[in-house]
Amino acid sequence: MSHKELDQVSMSEYVEGVRGAIRQRAKFFAFVYDEIRKQYGKEKASEITSKAAYTLGVERGKNSLKAKPELSKGKLSDWTDRTRKQLVIFDSRVPKEGIIQMYDCPLVDAWKELGKSTDEIRALCDAAVASDQGEVSILPFTLQVTHRIGTGEPYCEQVYQKKI
Repeated sequence: MSHKELDQVSMSEYVEGVRGAIRQRAKFFAFVYDEIRKQYGKEKASEITSKAAYTLGVERGKNSLKAKPELSKGKLSDWTDRTRKQLVIFDSRVPKEGIIQMYDCPLVDAWKELGKSTDEIRALCDAAVASDQGEVSILPFTLQVTHRIGTGEPYCEQVYQKKI
């Protein structure tokens, strides 16, 4: 597909394509979690899946810095004021600098589609949060996740602060 053709992709097509890719990633994590759980139990599955997700997050953080070097300056708005397309994927709001609230989660949607239990969704959500923590670990920010759809809350909230 050429750049000109990509420019013709509608916002809804773009968002659905990215959400589909996120759902596939979520299913992959669920399948890996299931295989580890079968062999080593729930605790080990959660631990290993979260460690792998954290490592994936570190890689995402490196890619973020490469794509947007100004992130290394530690300006919160450079991180939280993402492009409109990125915020739309999770039906996100930025109520104030450093806070992102997400009202839709394609990861949780995928886990529910697979028939995962509440406990399994919570464990998989822990891994997703570990991925976010990994991403932020190499940036000049800290991350606290104060609400999570994966634990039954109506939205996820990520609170970013500049590292001191």
